[in-house]
Amino acid sequence: MRVAFFGYGKMGVKALNALQQDGKTIVAVYSHSLSSGDAYDESVEAWAQNAEVPLILVPSYRRYHDTSLLENQSLDLILSVFFRAPLGKDLLSIPRLGAYNLHPSLLPKYRGRSPVNWAILEGETQTGWSFHEMVETIDAGRIVLQEALSIDLQDHARDILDRLGHRLPDLLLEGLSRVTSSSEPNFQIQDESLATHRGGRGPEDGRLDPTWPVFQQHNLVRAVSEPFPGAFYERNQKRIIVWRTRPLLGEGLEMDLKTVRRAGNGTVVLRGQDGLLELIRVTDSNGRILNPEEILFFFGVSP
Repeated sequence: MRVAFFGYGKMGVKALNALQQDGKTIVAVYSHSLSSGDAYDESVEAWAQNAEVPLILVPSYRRYHDTSLLENQSLDLILSVFFRAPLGKDLLSIPRLGAYNLHPSLLPKYRGRSPVNWAILEGETQTGWSFHEMVETIDAGRIVLQEALSIDLQDHARDILDRLGHRLPDLLLEGLSRVTSSSEPNFQIQDESLATHRGGRGPEDGRLDPTWPVFQQHNLVRAVSEPFPGAFYERNQKRIIVWRTRPLLGEGLEMDLKTVRRAGNGTVVLRGQDGLLELIRVTDSNGRILNPEEILFFFGVSP
């Protein structure tokens, strides 16, 4: 099978390794330059250079149309994994078997960017992979294969990404097998009435408000924890970064809103809208772990 690969980051490298080990011929790789400090800390660009596969680097988030490298390649399939640009109609129509994307959500929910972060942020109890046809509308093609995984209350972004990454090679190869196993495949049309679409997220979207409900704060912490920049409180033009919390719903309601105090176990708790939020791991902007006295001082409380 002759494949043109469009991908980025650690998941892209996992996919390329799986394709190579399964004997697929990768005729070209399309990716984006790895940004400094990027959460996805493995480079598809480096993989292609080491494998001596033709490499094209394209801008992120702008529809890509150039077909020149693929027009005479007898291409069987286009595969996309964590690629950051939609593909034009002319590109999608080149391969004999079509173009397919492996998307980290249970489509039609969470189409678009940052689906893992959004699922955690919005308190979902499951997410997963969707292997689907690519069409001009982003993440809207027929579904070839899906697999769900649970999101537990204390799961953070890295936990979910690690579990998704563990399943990626098997799901990818199973999806390709289904594409090639039948001349009339039974793919599932997405229900547009259930579709949700979310946009990208940046570091400033990690801002916490101590007056929010405690689960809203807790979910934001989980959603943008490592390998992302982290959630933060800001006070007097200073920030603390919060990496681990525990919600204590319904506790501490006798305290005033936004009160911060030391807990009995030596941590610090903050009074949110509907309970307490225990601040378990907190650092300054340089990554130094703060002790309870320093956290209290940040909030203007005498230790």
